Amino acid sequence: MIVYFSGTGNSRYIAKSIANINKQKLINMGELLKYKKDLPENPSGIYVFVAPMYAWKLPRIVESFIRREKFNKGSKAYFVLTAGLANGNANKSIYELCAEKGIECLGCACITMPENYIALYSAPSPEKEKQIIAKADKAIISFAKAIAQNKPFKDTPPSPMGFLLSTIVNDVFYKFIVKDRKFWANDNCIGCGICEKACMLNNIKLVDGKPKWLEQCTHCMACINLCPKQAINYGKGTIKKRRYYLE
Repeated sequence: MIVYFSGTGNSRYIAKSIANINKQKLINMGELLKYKKDLPENPSGIYVFVAPMYAWKLPRIVESFIRREKFNKGSKAYFVLTAGLANGNANKSIYELCAEKGIECLGCACITMPENYIALYSAPSPEKEKQIIAKADKAIISFAKAIAQNKPFKDTPPSPMGFLLSTIVNDVFYKFIVKDRKFWANDNCIGCGICEKACMLNNIKLVDGKPKWLEQCTHCMACINLCPKQAINYGKGTIKKRRYYLE
C-alpha cells in the first residue's frame, strides 16, 4: 500500500509512479485527514509512506497521522521523502516513530524534487523543473524495484549539519514560520473556492467571497500554488514569484 501526503504534487507524483510500477494500491493521506478517516485494511502489512520533508524532517502532521493509526503486528514500512534542498537527518525520528508503533522500518529514501515552498524560496524555471524531475524518475525506478523485492533501503549516514537541521532548525521553523497569519488574497480573487477544497486540514473558509485562514495551517502550500488567479500570497515576498504545482 502506497500512502502519500502532498500539497503541490511532488510526493503524489512519486507515489503514483511507484504504485504504477509495482501495481500497488494508492492512498491519499490528505483526503483521509480532510474527511477524518483511517487507513483502510492492508493485508500485506507493508506500507510505503511518501511525503515531503518539512524543515529537514517528516512533516509533523504526517507523524501525528501515523501515530494515531493502528497497525497489525508484523507491519513494515518504507519511507520516501521529497526535498528541494539538503536532506538533513529525518531518518532518526522516523525509526523512532516506527519503533513506537511496532513497525519494522525498511529504510528512508530522499528524492530531490522541484522546490515548492515559495513562502521562503523560489520555484525553479520550467526548464530546470523538467531536468530535476527527469533525474528523479531514475531514482524512483530504483527505489520501486527495491520495494518490489522487499529489500531494505540503504540509509545515508547523517552529517553533523543534518542533525542540526532536523532538530534545532526544525523546532525554530515550526515555532516561528508555520503560521497562516501572513497568507492573504488580493483583488484578483474570484471566490472560486479551490483553496478551500484543496486544504487538507479544513483550515480555509470562504468569507464574503474571500479565503480566511483558521490558524491550523501546516504550510503545505496547496492554496497559494493552486490559486488559478495567483491571488493568494504569503506576505509580500511571493507576489511576483512563479507558482508550482505538479499534476
